Amino acid sequence: MGDNLKQKTVTGVMWSAAERFSALFIQAIVGLVIAHYVAPEEFGLMGIILIFIAICQVVVDSGFCTALIQKKQVHDLDYSSVFYINLTISLLLYALAFACAPLLGEIYDLPRLGEVARVTFLILPLSALSLVQNVKLQRELHFNKLSLIGIVSTLVSAAIGLYLALIWQNVWALVFQNLTYHTTKMALLWIYGHWHPLRKFSRASVESVLPLAMSMLGSSMIGSICDNIYGLIIGKMNVRELGLYTQADKLRKIPSSSITEIVSKVAFPAMSKIQDDDNRLREAYSRIIQITFYVLAPIMIYLAVESRDIFTLLLPPKWSGCILYFSLLCIVGLFYPLHNINLNIIIVKKRGKLYLNLEIARKTTLLLILIISAHYGVIGIIIGQMVYNVIVLFLNMHFSGSLIGYSVGRQLSDLMPVVLCAALIIPISWWVQSMGMWELYSLLAAGALSAIAYLGASALLHLRPYQELSLIINHLIHGNKS
Repeated sequence: MGDNLKQKTVTGVMWSAAERFSALFIQAIVGLVIAHYVAPEEFGLMGIILIFIAICQVVVDSGFCTALIQKKQVHDLDYSSVFYINLTISLLLYALAFACAPLLGEIYDLPRLGEVARVTFLILPLSALSLVQNVKLQRELHFNKLSLIGIVSTLVSAAIGLYLALIWQNVWALVFQNLTYHTTKMALLWIYGHWHPLRKFSRASVESVLPLAMSMLGSSMIGSICDNIYGLIIGKMNVRELGLYTQADKLRKIPSSSITEIVSKVAFPAMSKIQDDDNRLREAYSRIIQITFYVLAPIMIYLAVESRDIFTLLLPPKWSGCILYFSLLCIVGLFYPLHNINLNIIIVKKRGKLYLNLEIARKTTLLLILIISAHYGVIGIIIGQMVYNVIVLFLNMHFSGSLIGYSVGRQLSDLMPVVLCAALIIPISWWVQSMGMWELYSLLAAGALSAIAYLGASALLHLRPYQELSLIINHLIHGNKS
């Protein structure tokens, strides 16, 4: 059973990685092209709306989807009952958002915001129509289907967004790109998910997952509001600065959030199956967090150091304000997988109350730091994020690790060799930059030399994640040959 679970987990990671990075590659290329035609102010306008949609989607889910993944046995009646709840909440939220859209425009002193918001908020019911199908495929570890659906949805929406950007050169290209993505994904999940809701609703089914769902809703709502509060404040300061910040943050999330999301999406269902065996859970968690950090750390450090060359090469001068934002946000992105994977342990161990209390403590810290840092503009806000991430990292490590006997000191000692190896990238990149080469040549040279140094140091120090990844790659190669 253990080997079968490991094989499914590795396969799931590979499929999720293929989908996520294919989608991100397409989105990055299309986004960079669109940025040549659409002004930062238009991206800022869209950014404000997407912040409110992100918060509303937490309410639409209401924690039920996470609870379904965690539940040991789920029946069609359970799926159907949650489906009807999600859809009802999404329709009510859309009606409320439609009515309040003009007020949103008044708050931000942007008359167009209300009109654009009314159309864009259609994402809520479109997303709700396919939430349960997505959860069912995750539970059954059908990541190949989810991957293909994600790639096709991204391709279709990218084509529409690019075409409209060339014609309209305004925010509506971004609006219909997002709507196309959610519409295509919803349709494909209904067609290939092989599940349709029963014409029944069970109160007992809902009540069976309600305690964990409500805990998850409370903590997720606090988390979503606080995670997006940066954009809300920056947007109120200046919509152009929000556009610059949004673009920098979106590019930063390509590696940090995506790698973490891939691992979490596969690891959470897998760890849920061994939730009662602390020894196996601790070992699985240790391997997951080390491998994730091993892959992510060199990427984020390289991007932070090379931010000026990257933006100079890929974007027109109107986006030069992103450079410093992006560099600092990459440092913030280093902490993201450590937070996220730590919190998965609390969910797997069914400590919903602890999760909620910890979320309240973390977000109280965030708000206190934000109150101070907001006085110093966008740079001050981002530095505040860095301080916040360091503080709460120790909170997450302590409480999550205590549940499985994995102390903060042991976690840090496992990760420190990776940090030391990844730090080699900094002097190598600075040395290459000092040669004054064309940006593309500089990026390629620094990347190649950094990769050689990082992998070489990993081999010399016999780093565990390096050895684990080598075994996984060898297994995949030999598996393909056989």
